[in-house]
Amino acid sequence: MVVVFPETDVHYPTDLGLLWDSMRCLIRIWASLADARGVKGWRQWQYWMRETKRHYNNVRNSKRRGRSPTCIKRYLSVCEMLVQRAEHTLEQVIGSELPFADVLKVKQLEELIEHARRFSDQVRRRLLDGEKIPHKEKVFSIFEPHTRWISKGKAGCTQELGVPVCVVEDQYRFLLHHQIMWDGTDVDYAVSAVSQTQQRFADFSACSFDKGFHSVPNQAQLAEQLEQCALPRKGRLSVAAAEHEAQDWFKAARKQHPAIESKINCLEHCGLDRVFDHGKEGFAPAVSLSVLSANLKRLGTLLRDKKRKSLARRQRLRAA
Repeated sequence: MVVVFPETDVHYPTDLGLLWDSMRCLIRIWASLADARGVKGWRQWQYWMRETKRHYNNVRNSKRRGRSPTCIKRYLSVCEMLVQRAEHTLEQVIGSELPFADVLKVKQLEELIEHARRFSDQVRRRLLDGEKIPHKEKVFSIFEPHTRWISKGKAGCTQELGVPVCVVEDQYRFLLHHQIMWDGTDVDYAVSAVSQTQQRFADFSACSFDKGFHSVPNQAQLAEQLEQCALPRKGRLSVAAAEHEAQDWFKAARKQHPAIESKINCLEHCGLDRVFDHGKEGFAPAVSLSVLSANLKRLGTLLRDKKRKSLARRQRLRAA
């Protein structure tokens, strides 16, 4: 069992950039809706789009000068003024009957107003008040809000923006199960992944894990579920743990475990390197199709090798 890290189609997130994303989408959708419903107050939407972008560029370009507080305050004042105007005109539109297409636009506007409020507050707290924003409050994309900040600690790759996926591979290099980790860490998915795999494959009784799945409760529960649980512990080992990991079957399982890296590379070539589908509704099917593609590719490889051996055997018989 191992974790794959497919990336989502997002740019590098900063609170300044995410605020600009929220504002440009907010202004554009409001202009479309106001024109269709005859709502006043957005006739100069192109002007406000240029003004917002100009103030955003001023803040972004002032980084070398320590990000001038004056530029930041002007940028925030323009954004907050437009958000207040959007909230005011939204109240007028909600009270009337709307077609389905406009209802979807209203829902998008409500989400964008919420995003704009959040990022405006974070910009003020971080750049003006010098506060460090807690990780749990951060959103890394308004277009793909399920995106997570993944730090694997590898050289040359400080972070990735995506959603980790837990996969289970058998001894024949087929993928038996996959589980998208929308939240939580590896520790939270080890037991559930094994349980779901055993529901579909009753003879699944042995498994090798990465160290990231280790926890004391996981060690106890997986030992009950599996006959052979090759889950290495972190840190210095106790005498009992050292004896457990010194067994021949444990060593053999750990030696075979790095072979799954080739399956990770195969999944990346099957579309799991970067997922371009939008939302959770697009991400989940894309992951499933990538897993299916990898299994079909493995099946094709086995059939091809079998055919080659059969042809080679025939040639030897003819030569004899």
